[in-house]
Amino acid sequence: MSTPTMDTQLDLDLVGRLATQLRVDSIRCSTEAGSGHPTSSLSAADLMAVLLVGHLHYDWQQPGLPGNDHLIFSKGHASPLLYSMFRAVGVVEDLRLRQERRSSLLPFLQQSL
Repeated sequence: MSTPTMDTQLDLDLVGRLATQLRVDSIRCSTEAGSGHPTSSLSAADLMAVLLVGHLHYDWQQPGLPGNDHLIFSKGHASPLLYSMFRAVGVVEDLRLRQERRSSLLPFLQQSL
């Protein structure tokens, strides 16, 4: 097994910080809504952080591009995590993040389909 390089370590630090922020924002979404299943979002935060940092090919400013990767959640209860990802990449502001259960993100989601 090879020793991680400094670049790998920096990437892992970024992934760890991002995963933590995704968890925090997911809990904030669920708490603001007064409902939801926050553990679904929490359990997938590390996976989504890895995808965001190094594997997901997606133009967040142009969600309808045919070359964008498709991300499909098999657990719908993790929707706060998806909204947290939108905030992490800068396409959703904090206020909209907290209003996710009020359909404020529906236009963005429709563009993504």
